Amino acid sequence: MSSLDRIIDSAKSRFDYLMHGQSRPMQLVTRVAFLAFVAFFIATFIPTNAQDLNAQPDSIAPISDVLPVDTATALPPTDSTTDTASAQPSTSPDPSSTELPGSIADSTSATTAAPLAKQPRYVVHIPSSIAVDPRAQMGTFPMIAASGSEFSLFCLSGNNLRFDVINKRVADSAVSDSLLVGGDLSGNLRISGKTSDALALLNSLGGAVAYSTSSGIAGKSAALAIVAMNAPGIDPQFCGSSANSAQVTFRALDLGISSGVGAVKLK
Repeated sequence: MSSLDRIIDSAKSRFDYLMHGQSRPMQLVTRVAFLAFVAFFIATFIPTNAQDLNAQPDSIAPISDVLPVDTATALPPTDSTTDTASAQPSTSPDPSSTELPGSIADSTSATTAAPLAKQPRYVVHIPSSIAVDPRAQMGTFPMIAASGSEFSLFCLSGNNLRFDVINKRVADSAVSDSLLVGGDLSGNLRISGKTSDALALLNSLGGAVAYSTSSGIAGKSAALAIVAMNAPGIDPQFCGSSANSAQVTFRALDLGISSGVGAVKLK
């Protein structure tokens, strides 16, 4: 008999003794212990093997990761002429670089100011004469009204006269890009912009003032020329394109000195 057979016979004898050779209470304890061992074995060994079996498919690497890829056969052939043509820059203009109408660059482009080729007729309200003190050196224009074009150039000129607007006794210049002033405190005053804005400036702070450069202002005249413009401009040459003009004369008030003689009764 081999040693393996002896071990098996010994185990069987030991098992028979544990199950049947002991007293009944010990047999119950042994059986309970055996059943607990079997239950522990089933609860531990079988789920572990099931998890190992479920995990086996995930452990198998994809064929594409294991096998080397032959790039010469895997990649389709490319057309070199197509790649060369796509690499060349396009001759068509880039839409992003093309200025659109109404863009910032388009709106800020300056329009060259010039008189309109066809000058419209203006409706002008200005008195033909202004009464002044015979001894006065200056005279103030009344409110001036005019209409006829969106943009206008107003030119005031006169011999031996200087014209002043806005801040008196100060040579003012352009108010803004859309409202221009030139020749303030000179004999050729020019104001240009939208017609309503230019008139508001001409009539501001009590109206334009004329100063005489020799003797009194009485008897001197000022000429107002209005030019329809396409944009604000104060070039002195534009004043010659006027088709609308008016003349204002400063006339002396008729002041007489008289004395009255009468009887005085004393009581």
